[in-house]
Amino acid sequence: MANKELLVSKDEYVENLFYLAGSRQFLMQEFLTWLCYMAEQAGPSTVRANGADYFLDVYEMVNLVSPNGECRIKTGVPTNGKRFWSELLSGKQVNTAKFALSREDLMWEFTLGCDSLMPKAMKMPASQAGDFESHMEHRVELMREVRGFIRYMAEEYLKMRFSPDFEESVLKPFRRYANDRAR
Repeated sequence: MANKELLVSKDEYVENLFYLAGSRQFLMQEFLTWLCYMAEQAGPSTVRANGADYFLDVYEMVNLVSPNGECRIKTGVPTNGKRFWSELLSGKQVNTAKFALSREDLMWEFTLGCDSLMPKAMKMPASQAGDFESHMEHRVELMREVRGFIRYMAEEYLKMRFSPDFEESVLKPFRRYANDRAR
């Protein structure tokens, strides 16, 4: 395999990389938009992921983008207002959002952007571990748990996104919900 020729020219390869990078950002914006919708649609929504029940909410800030510009909504729960849904219906997508995730008595706050599935600026539950090493191990486990939740939700979204009935099972209900919330 080491001596295999490229199937495409270097120029085509570079062009394809830029296309994939752009598609990835678009898919991430769709994913974040869907995640905000999932957090909002049932009121306090409980999501079953990796064998546990989680409560997911959009918290404090959402940054929306479109080719025509950017819009930041920073008051309370951004998805509660008409403006958020109106902006989505106008073609904007979520570029960055701050989420609150809880399970039983644990709560995380983190920001997700369309550049990565890695949470940014994460506030984790307090650790009750006594010594430093146990404390750090517990923090790592808490971080892994929230990353596992995000990865699980991304996988679920991609399964839906590439299913043949995506428009009927996801897009149409989303548009109906957004139209109702924008009024």
